[in-house]
Amino acid sequence: MSDGGGLLVKRRQRLIAQRDELLVALDRLDEELARGLIDEVDHATLSDDLTRRTARVLRRLDDVDPTPRHNSTSRLNTRTVVIIGVVVAAAAGLGLVVASFAGVRGSGGATGDIALSSRDYLVQAENELSQGLIAEAVESVDEALALSPDDPDALVLKGRVLFQAGDAVGALQLYEQALTGEPDHFDALVQKGRLFVSIPDEPQIQQQGIELLDRAIAQDPLTFEAHMLRASAAVDIEDDPEAAISYYEGVLDRNPPEAMKSVVEGLITDLVALLDS
Repeated sequence: MSDGGGLLVKRRQRLIAQRDELLVALDRLDEELARGLIDEVDHATLSDDLTRRTARVLRRLDDVDPTPRHNSTSRLNTRTVVIIGVVVAAAAGLGLVVASFAGVRGSGGATGDIALSSRDYLVQAENELSQGLIAEAVESVDEALALSPDDPDALVLKGRVLFQAGDAVGALQLYEQALTGEPDHFDALVQKGRLFVSIPDEPQIQQQGIELLDRAIAQDPLTFEAHMLRASAAVDIEDDPEAAISYYEGVLDRNPPEAMKSVVEGLITDLVALLDS
């Protein structure tokens, strides 16, 4: 066998090992959600990160060995089909997402008394979203928006609810509206960045997403989501494991839930091993 063939075999073996590790991590994350060790929102954040990484590994594996792999377990096949479906759905929606860049325009702000009442609805919507109660969260955030139509916090929260429900276009419109009224709104930058970096095979849009996340991180937030998303982008888009390690360490510095901490520590370990190989 030629040296080139030997390198191809080693690359395929490395990709298979990465695939299997990511699938195990996804299963472990689902188990932690079922046991109540992590809530729906944190589960979604981690699951999105792991799913994108797994989809990218699967596509690279197909480039190396495009022949069907019939000896996989049924669990592996099911998970693989789900991941590929996520990538296909994102690609299919790309035209609509790009067409929505202009967003919906809004202006103005809320008064003190109205904002207090609006806050109550937003807290309720956050709680419902964390439990996966999408319909209930929509109702609560709509009550907040009825009282304060241009509140960027309410706009972003509804966008997050729509994104969880699979309406990426509606979510993008709301993030754009929030940023029109408040260009440096932290959550709007994070959520729009999250959406853009998740669009496959569109480097210019992904780069816009990275820039949005960097703008959010520059605000030195106490929350970890922007760092988590930025770490994923460093691995999947920029192929920069050293930067990814730094961002994952930023997640750990921000006191994530214990279940998330163990996953992030595992990701750092994997990246360090990659750099040492």
